[in-house]
Order: sequence, then C-alpha cells, then structure tokens
Amino acid sequence: MGARAVTHFQLHDDGTFDILHGRRRFLARATARVTVTDSRGVLYTLETRALANNTTLFARDKNVEIQAQIVADTITLRAKNIGGAPIYLKNLQPLYCNTAAGSSIHLSRAADLLYLHHGWQSWSQTAVRAMTAPEIPYSRDEFFQKHLPFGVAPSDARTSDSFILLGDIGREQATLIGFTSGARHLSQIQCTVYGERVTALSATAFGDGIRLDAGESFQAEPLVICFGDAGALYEQYARRVAANMGRRGNRNTIQGWCSWYYYFGENTAEDVRANMRAIKEANLPLDVILIDDGYETMVGDWTSIRADKFPEGMRVIANEIRASGKIPGIWLAPFGARHDSQLAQIHPEFLLRDELGNPVLAWTHWMQPVYALDLTRPDVLQWLRDLFEIICGEWGYRAFKLDFVFAGALAGNHFDPTLTRAQAYRRGLEIIGNVIGNESWILGCGAPQLASVGLVDAMRVSQDINIFWKPADPANVGGVSTQHAVQNTLLRSPFNQKWWLNDPDCVIVRQYGDLNGMTRNEIRTLASVAALTGSILLDSDNLPQVKPIYLQDLRRVLPALEQTARVREWFAARDEQPSQLELKLDRTSWVLAAINWDKKSRETVIELPDNSAFHVYDFWRKKYLGVHKGRVRIARHAPHQTVVLQCAQVSREPRILASSLHLAIAPMRTITLEKSSLCIKIAGVRNARGEILVSLPPRKKAKRARMNGKRARFKNVGQRVLAVSCTVRTAGLVEIDFDS
Repeated sequence: MGARAVTHFQLHDDGTFDILHGRRRFLARATARVTVTDSRGVLYTLETRALANNTTLFARDKNVEIQAQIVADTITLRAKNIGGAPIYLKNLQPLYCNTAAGSSIHLSRAADLLYLHHGWQSWSQTAVRAMTAPEIPYSRDEFFQKHLPFGVAPSDARTSDSFILLGDIGREQATLIGFTSGARHLSQIQCTVYGERVTALSATAFGDGIRLDAGESFQAEPLVICFGDAGALYEQYARRVAANMGRRGNRNTIQGWCSWYYYFGENTAEDVRANMRAIKEANLPLDVILIDDGYETMVGDWTSIRADKFPEGMRVIANEIRASGKIPGIWLAPFGARHDSQLAQIHPEFLLRDELGNPVLAWTHWMQPVYALDLTRPDVLQWLRDLFEIICGEWGYRAFKLDFVFAGALAGNHFDPTLTRAQAYRRGLEIIGNVIGNESWILGCGAPQLASVGLVDAMRVSQDINIFWKPADPANVGGVSTQHAVQNTLLRSPFNQKWWLNDPDCVIVRQYGDLNGMTRNEIRTLASVAALTGSILLDSDNLPQVKPIYLQDLRRVLPALEQTARVREWFAARDEQPSQLELKLDRTSWVLAAINWDKKSRETVIELPDNSAFHVYDFWRKKYLGVHKGRVRIARHAPHQTVVLQCAQVSREPRILASSLHLAIAPMRTITLEKSSLCIKIAGVRNARGEILVSLPPRKKAKRARMNGKRARFKNVGQRVLAVSCTVRTAGLVEIDFDS
C-alpha cells in the first residue's frame, strides 16, 4: 500500500497465524473464526484449526466449513454450509486475537496509544481517541439507531467502523486494519483494553443472521493489515476501497445553494426565487439550487406537496431553476415513512419489523416517529422506482440529496432472510441510481460510509453544521454543531475524490445575529476546512440579506477545489484533534492551514514544507508576513480560528506568490514576462475583489499597474514583492510595467 513496512504472515499447523511488519511481530497465534446458529437454534463459533496449504487455514464440522486465505497483506474468510439444513450466519472474523486464549499482541501500553475511531454513518463521530478513554454512548437523540448499528460495545472496548488506525502518541508510524469493501456486509474493528494493555483485537464482518441453505457460501470482504506512515496508509486504504467498489459519476466539483440552514424547512417557492435572483445579480458561481426539507406534507409522501409553500407544485419551480441556467436539486429521505403518512397507512407491509412484529423506529422528524422501510421487499423497490421516475422524469430534478438513508441498513426481520443489511441498503441505492441515470447525481447524507461507496456521487462526511459553534450538549458526539462538522470533515478528508466528492455540509457567511451565533473566525474556519478538504461547496444563506462584505468570504472559497489537503499529523497529541492541513499546489507552492480548537488564544507554530525560504501570506487577514524559513509563528491564534497561509518558495524568477481572491490561488497560474512588463491572466473567479502578490524580476521596479486596461493601485510590501489591487468580474488581465 505504499510508504509502509512489508506485512508478513506466518501460518501454523494448528490453524493460527502470526502477523509481522518487517521483522517485528505484531500479533501471534491469531485465528479466523465464524459464528453461526445451526438448525436446532444452537449458537456456536468455529475457529480455523489446520493448515490446508501455505496460504490457507481451514476448519469444518458437520454444518459448516471455513477457509481463510492469506495473500500478501490480506485475509479473506469464507463460510460454506456443508450440512443438509439451513444455518444462520451471525458474523465472520478474519482476525481474532485474544491474549486470554493464548494469543499475544505487541502494541505499546494503552496509555501511549491513540486510535482513529471512524463512525458508522455521515453524522457518527470520527475522532482520534486515547486508547484508555471509554466510548460512552449518548442516551437521547435516537443515538442507538443513528450511530450504534451493532449495539453498545462493552466498556472495555474501543471500536471503529470498517477500519482503524493505531499509533503511539507523538509518532506518525501506524497500523491500519480495515475491510477493503463494504458491498457484502457492515463491519467493525475492535480492541479490548484491560489495565495497561490491549488484550484482544478483532475484525468482524456482520452476517446479520442471514440464512445459508445447504451448499451455499458467504465470503467476507478482504481484510487488509499494513504498517507505515499514518497519513499514507489512510490515503492508500481509500484508494484500495475505491478500486474494489468503484465510483459513481465523473464530476470534479459541485457548488450551489441550499435552503436548509436559513429557512429550516419553512422556505417557499418565493424564497427560492429570491435567492436565485440574488445569485444572478451577484454573479455567484453557484450551479445547483437545492430545495431541502419542507416542501412535502410528511416524510414518505413525497409527491404530496405543501400548497401553502409551493402552490404551483415542484415541477414548475424545477423548470424555473433550469431556465435560469442552474441545476434543480431536491431533498428526500426515501428509506423512511412517518407513522401517520399515507405510505405507512396504505402499505404497512412496507415497514421493517422487529422480532415482536413492531415497526422499526429509524428517527424522529419534527417530534414525529419515522419508521424504516424494508428494502428487501420487491414491492418497496418498485415503489422507489415509481417515485424517482416521477421526481426525475416528470418533475425534472437532476440533483438528489438522499437523507437519513441509514434507515435502509437498520436491523430487523427482513422479507428476504438471505440478504445482509448492507446488501439490502445497497439494493435501494442501486434502484435509485438506475432510475435517475448518470446524468443526474446523488448526494448521500446520514449514510453508512463504506457501504455507500460506488453508489453515490457525493457524500456528507460530517454531522450537520449549526448556527452555533459548540453542540447544545457536549456529551452528544453525533449532535449538530459546527465544531463537530469541521472535525469529521477534517478526519474523513482522504475519501475526497476517491470514494466520492466529500460534502462538508453547507457553509454560511452571513453576519452575526441574522440566524447566526458564530463569530467571523468560526465561520471562516468552516469555510476554510470545507474548501480545503471537500469538492462540494453549498452555501445556505438568505442571500438577498447578506451584506457584500460578508459575501466576499463566500467568493474567496469559490469555485470548489478538485485537490484535497492532507492532514499533517494524526497522532501528535493525546487531548486534541489533528489541527493542521497542507495542500501542495505545485512543486514550489503550498497552502498551509492551522485550526485553534481551544476556547482561548494561543501561540501556534506552523512548520514550512522543507528547508527552503518561503514568501508567506496570511489569506484571511490579507497580510504579507515576509520571507520565512523552517517555520512560522502565529503569536495570537484566536479561539476557533483557522489561519490559512499561502506559501511560495523564494525564487529569482517572477511569479505569482499569493492572492486574497481565492484560497488556493487556483484561478491565477498564467504569468508572462516581457521586456518591460509582466502580464498575469486571471480566470475562474467572479465578481471578486482583492489583491494578488507578485515577485518582480531582479533589478526591476514597478512603474504602473493596469487591470483590464485600467490603472490599478499597487504597493510594495516586501523586497521585490508587489501587491496589486484587483476587481474581477469574470476574467482579467493584470499588467505591471517596469521602469526602463
């Protein structure tokens, strides 16, 4: 997987195996095992017991045969029913290592270990956690349904969905264990901590009790174990998953407007029209108009429209959006139905049921229970086909935000007992994707992450933002909060442009007090992390009311970037989340960002990429900081502020150093030196106002500057460094004349 020590396996005659990285032993006497219920209702576990050949371990009894094939850095486990009666598959564990059973685990003391806890779905917390800290579930907000698909873990368990990164505090060398596909099943990696040590380590593929008839088999997705630099392992893992599962769509970026975070479901057709006019008048590069929740009479009855809000229906407003040159988008939660909806009343058989025959609660929507649909039922799948043929084919929507879709992967008594939850969930997404076609796109939200790869164009990777920075209740790690959203977005950044386009949730730029309780620094932190790590940027303001000075913050992060910044250090500190990002624009230009998670100001040191000297520009403050080598010190890093530095290596050649027009300087890459002038072409920004910084050739002084032929203001801000004021409507040409 690149940038790693080679993984070696040693297989033993008794069915156990060791894992080594290089010459160092990581695990010894581990096994693979399968847990099933036989036809008499007896639950038991079968472990590998023998060596079949130099790459395969196996075991069998009268009911089941298991084989663990080990090749390179991967274990693939398969179970087959060899009896004459059905068996029921609880789980497959291609890796099970427990010191109480004679295995050994060679990790540092628990007090010295950190791990990346990856959450199940979009809103589930993703965090770097101390191995000694228990995972304490929240007791409200449907936390169990939304975030704990396998139930509450024991107090000594440390879990991560699908994959885990393990590393020592202050070191970036790590171990990654993860399933390289989510198509067949949900999965979890779990460590058990007792005292000072990690005493057990397992990787579980959940069979969900599916029925295996005589002669049938089920294979877990491949499990990879590898070692190396934490960031490199994470990136390569994401690529490996993408290679196995594919990617839907070919869009590089998406930018648009969403109704939710100002109107919160109370918007009308007139509100949508007003924002469309504002986008046109301000010439904002927002291509999608997404109508969020609130148009429907209730969840499940998607074609029953609120006449008080959209009196002409949803087709008319979609036509108007398209006529304005934009893409019409719409919100649905298609895998759930409110308890009193027409859908639930007319088709109670559509609802997923529990062991007692009661509908499975998925979530509460505006204080009303919403039940999960059973996606293994052919009639439910036909209903989905018919629904999206109406909304896409008849109404004309081309962008679909599918929300609360974890409901399609909840546990229950499914109509088809041979499908896992992951397979049922993916069947629902496949139906929708087939109906709307590749010319339309899907944004998943509240979605199981690994199980969605290949079936959505874009994916929410965070909790909902909020009009406040902090969560209402800090104990609710899955609760809405801008702080939570920024953290999840940062820690899931390696997925962007590999599994899908990362959606960091909407940005807002409006002034404090206008349905906004965040400071300007907090709003800019949201915008910075969103722009640097996600290729979707959706604004969610009431744009006619946003003052031009605040609207400039939005312009400065548009258009969205195809490139993705990388987290610089994953395991730097015990009590703080990763806080620094770097984006390499070319071999001599970088964007560096640092977040202050604290509620107090502090000094922050940002290391420069190599031992060269760099021109450094503070993007948000529009301030040239001079030439630095080695590091930059931010003496007063304000609470919840993200400092964004544009860095260009010092050179004798004239070049563009930085710009306040766009966070990544992406629109300005063409510079031409003539005998008596310097020409810079600007494209990709609209109605932007700011400055560009340029280094002049040796022994040259600027005599005048022009912007699109008109005189432009300029000033010397450093030795051979010139700042030129620019106003760009759609494109521009900056010319700098030299003294002869």
